[in-house]
Amino acid sequence: MRRSIPMQQDRHPAGCSAMGHPRPPGSARSDPNPYGNGRMPTDRILPPDQNHGDLTEQLSDIALQPPASRPERPALLTGLLLVGVLLLSVWVLFVQGPGIWGLDQATVWGFDIASYLWWIGLGNAGAVISSLLLLLRHNWRNSLNRLAESITLFSALVAGLFPILHLGRPWLAYWVFPLEFQDLGLWPQFRSPLAWDAYAIFCYLGVVGLFWYVGLIPDLAALRDQARRRFWARVYGVLALGWRGSGRHWTLWHRAYRTIAAISLPFVVTIHAGAALLLAGGPVPGWHSTIFPTLFMLGGTFAGFGLIAALAVLLRRGLGLGNVLTVDHLDLLARLILAVSLAYIYCQLAEIWTLFYKSDRAELLVLRDRYVGQHALVTWVGWIGSIGAAQLLWFRAVRRSPSALLAIGLSIAASIYAIHYMLLVSSLTGGHFPAVWRPYSPTLSEWGLLAGSGGLFIAILLLFLRMAPPISIFEVKQVLADERRTG
Repeated sequence: MRRSIPMQQDRHPAGCSAMGHPRPPGSARSDPNPYGNGRMPTDRILPPDQNHGDLTEQLSDIALQPPASRPERPALLTGLLLVGVLLLSVWVLFVQGPGIWGLDQATVWGFDIASYLWWIGLGNAGAVISSLLLLLRHNWRNSLNRLAESITLFSALVAGLFPILHLGRPWLAYWVFPLEFQDLGLWPQFRSPLAWDAYAIFCYLGVVGLFWYVGLIPDLAALRDQARRRFWARVYGVLALGWRGSGRHWTLWHRAYRTIAAISLPFVVTIHAGAALLLAGGPVPGWHSTIFPTLFMLGGTFAGFGLIAALAVLLRRGLGLGNVLTVDHLDLLARLILAVSLAYIYCQLAEIWTLFYKSDRAELLVLRDRYVGQHALVTWVGWIGSIGAAQLLWFRAVRRSPSALLAIGLSIAASIYAIHYMLLVSSLTGGHFPAVWRPYSPTLSEWGLLAGSGGLFIAILLLFLRMAPPISIFEVKQVLADERRTG
């Protein structure tokens, strides 16, 4: 555990910024709120007995001066081992082809597309916390936005692997680009949702990556000023792009950060709408429903909130961040999870009612298979582990218990994967033609790709946390300053 923060006076003079640079007129002193909203929080969410200098040192030391025994090392080792499993599974796939998966003529999608939808969905919650709450001016997000943005970016990177692996000829993945190939007049089919998926992924990664990096710039400058080794000072100095904390820098940063946040929100919808419309636009029973885009978007957001809550608890406990990631933050995050769960329940019930109301024989067979047939176990595990677990958050004691929130968050994230799997496979194994009805069973290769993708995500996230603070330094200090100003 890291040391506690004693109460003492701020180190930085009244005319200096938190990084020690002079404050020009019109900068942080004349505009105390970095988002220019003029609104101050009414409830204190951070302990008052800490100052800006100690916060900077505490958070920057996570990257610059790690303790001798880092608690995340076992997790990093596990992640790297799973990355080895991923590389082995990909190599076997390239050598033998997708025929080693448990797919057939009817069940053309399985773990690969379910994994793609799940990983993409995990980033939805990060966009909501980072972008939507920023635009709505909720400052309690400042202790969670760095983690949320990182989850959004890294989960999107992992998700991008699965469509490429599913191609069968991954070396031809560039064919989805809007380019003319081999001077033969061949172009991608722009009316295909598969092409929409590709464009949405690339645009999503670009916008999310830019938003993540712009948010890092002030903290990179703080790490540059705090670094004790010349090499790291130069590295962080290059990454900080010459940031000096002047009034002009802050004005341009605020404008750019809010603009990119507004641009990123539509991609939360489009990234799932492409895949969901691909399902809803076909004649496959159980998919032909206009609620699918909303259902997938809410399911991904639900799972993402669960993962953010679980990782926030682990970071708070492992790195001793209880003074900046308080129980009040966890309480507010739990309320968001509960609200999204209610919307997700509505969409699920609407989807069930749609299948029942159409009274199509094939649709009713799929509905029966999901809830009392061969996929009933997966369905009920998904419902109880996600929607059922979230209802425990009605109780204040559960919302404010880090251990309970950790268990509920992990349960929600894993159970939403089970629901994605059920929605995909149950329709493909029970279509209009009984002659092609066959049960689907994932093979060892598919399990290896799923476990390896999780290891890749863990490894990337932990390596990032080794290079940058997991909580935004300057935004947390701003919340502390606002709370002091309002008493």
